[in-house]
Amino acid sequence: MNKQVMTVLGLIDSDELGIMDGHNHIWISPQTVPAVNAPVLDQSDRILAELKEYRQVGGCSQMDCQPIGAGRDGRKLRWLSRESEVHIVASTGFHLQEYYPLGAGIWGMTT
Repeated sequence: MNKQVMTVLGLIDSDELGIMDGHNHIWISPQTVPAVNAPVLDQSDRILAELKEYRQVGGCSQMDCQPIGAGRDGRKLRWLSRESEVHIVASTGFHLQEYYPLGAGIWGMTT
């Protein structure tokens, strides 16, 4: 019995993950954050082209490690996954405080 994995497009059997890039940052929207050199990855045409090339050479899945609230955009990840036919798994967690907008709620949360 295969285990299931949640992707940005929904549940799939784990054997469908195939070859996976286990740590990537696929999309990062521009943010107003304290970090001077905060990364931005928002060139959808170039990102889509790279994902399609990855798929053509045998890649099946990617793990997007950009956390919620620090530039992740689930709508873009779903669109990129659909268009490229690459499964995208979005991880949980949080990043350094400097990559969040000032007053981001995550830093006031308790366990």
